[in-house]
Amino acid sequence: MNEDEYRQLRRISNSDLSRFRDYLFGRKSYIPPRTATFGRALHATLLEPHRPEIPIHTEDQERLTRLEANLRAHKEFNWYRQYSKKEHAQLFTDVTTSLPCKARLDMVFRNQVVLDLKTTSANSFADFVNQCHNLEYDRQAAFYLDSLGGSGKEFIFVGVQKKEPYDIFWFKTNPEFLEQGRKKYQFLIETWKEVQYDFTEGKPWHLAA
Repeated sequence: MNEDEYRQLRRISNSDLSRFRDYLFGRKSYIPPRTATFGRALHATLLEPHRPEIPIHTEDQERLTRLEANLRAHKEFNWYRQYSKKEHAQLFTDVTTSLPCKARLDMVFRNQVVLDLKTTSANSFADFVNQCHNLEYDRQAAFYLDSLGGSGKEFIFVGVQKKEPYDIFWFKTNPEFLEQGRKKYQFLIETWKEVQYDFTEGKPWHLAA
């Protein structure tokens, strides 16, 4: 399933839950287009080699090459990259609400370990972990693991600095981190069902209609 086919599926994703969170609490989330394009290009280069090249800003090309080289030189990352399913679409039903959901996982090893690649402005490993909390990556991790059944599975964030020295931060999440994220996404999805939120038009709807 390609990215366009995945996006067209009428199911709830973690990104949809982020938009719903912003709707509930009057927040405004913004990712500059250049930043988003760079992240997609890095993912495609490493995880989707047969996908057409994603054009990026000329000034970002050297940086993309450096990040790619560092990740390819990272033994753990490259081992998982070799043996995992990549950009894997997982369709599932939320156990609590029975709402249809979806997740697109960067890398999945034997349906037991999920890895997610993140570009980051963090200056250190501790700073990256703090960002994972502040940006609610805990919710993403729990949502993704639960798409595979949850229990006994492992989630790893692979953070790569967007600036020199382009270090790589290998963050194996722990049960407390995942449980915190699980509470966040369950609150959102239960509220979603209660108000029958329409994430496509910003008005109430019946998802099954």
